[in-house]
Amino acid sequence: MPPCRPAGDHCALAVVHRNSDGREYRCETLRDQRGCYTPQLNNNGVTSYAVGLLPTAPHTAYAQTDSYLLSR
Repeated sequence: MPPCRPAGDHCALAVVHRNSDGREYRCETLRDQRGCYTPQLNNNGVTSYAVGLLPTAPHTAYAQTDSYLLSR
């Protein structure tokens, strides 16, 4: 089965974003898939957040976490 095209196949997109340098990991769901995974993003001492998008015509569902600081 070919990969989904956001808004064309109603695929979801997840993004993990590190604020200090803009590093991101993304994943898209395939048709009929219920989730996806990204590699872990090292955010020790900096902030990062996650975003989820689900395009469904005529609107897009969007959710974003707050930026969190992980310190050890």
